Amino acid sequence: MGLPGKNTRLFHGTPLIGRSVLAAKNSAAVQEVYVSSDAADILNVAESFGAVAITRPAEISDSTASSESAIIHALREVEKTGFLPDIVVFLQCTSPFTTSEQIDELVARMISENADSAFSVIEDHGFLWEVAEDGSTRGITHDHTRPRQRRQDMAPRYRENGAIYAMRVKPFLETRSRFCGKSILVPTNMPPIEIDTAEDWIFAELFATASEEKRFVLPAVKLKAVVTDFDGVHTDDKVSVNQSGEEFVKCSRADGMGIEMLRDRGLHLLILSREQNPVVRARRQAENGCSTPYSRQAASAR
Repeated sequence: MGLPGKNTRLFHGTPLIGRSVLAAKNSAAVQEVYVSSDAADILNVAESFGAVAITRPAEISDSTASSESAIIHALREVEKTGFLPDIVVFLQCTSPFTTSEQIDELVARMISENADSAFSVIEDHGFLWEVAEDGSTRGITHDHTRPRQRRQDMAPRYRENGAIYAMRVKPFLETRSRFCGKSILVPTNMPPIEIDTAEDWIFAELFATASEEKRFVLPAVKLKAVVTDFDGVHTDDKVSVNQSGEEFVKCSRADGMGIEMLRDRGLHLLILSREQNPVVRARRQAENGCSTPYSRQAASAR
């Protein structure tokens, strides 16, 4: 069973579609990023990460429609603006570990080898079998009638991982196939995970956590400032009151590194507090150890 809403669901803090958009926008080989969908929520999320939205017609949006038909429609929509790229890169957000470097490597390989198309693969050392017409089994990737081969003795084999495809636009439009003309495979070092089911999602999350994958902390958009409240953001949202009526708050250091990373990126950081309270300024200075753009202003934050 599939996983409804997976494209906009948060994966390690970033929507699945947002991860693909970020990977593409940070790729040196990609000039512009487009997302095609018939779902408004997907397009809205994609736009928030800097992609150009293309609304896909209903007739090529059902489960029987090919990915090629969506790419061709998108290219024709882009062409209406007076621009048609020489190469189109097709990413599937169900492969959540795609990186900008992998996109660049695949496109560079395609160009250097004078190929018309390229696609990402992973090495596969599995022993595949099939059932013959008489009901017996026989090996596909190995000769089962001979002594069992060691994995390292087998000829290298590769499995399409569904993450990255690149095609020269002219032969792609002529053949309507992502494997147009001279097609090459590009081995890519990424986990063999495509998210289609709830189980796939759990497995991908566990892998990301175990490998301590770096999260996307900032979307690839022109973000200039981050504004937060003080209570409940930098504190546990609780207040202690002593017998004299004095209030005390407990501050959290959990986001100290995140604040420092934002500051180092050149963002303006601002705390909006409803109250004129010196604890806000004191905490700001304590968190950063120095005077920084991270400051307070008396205003309503709610």
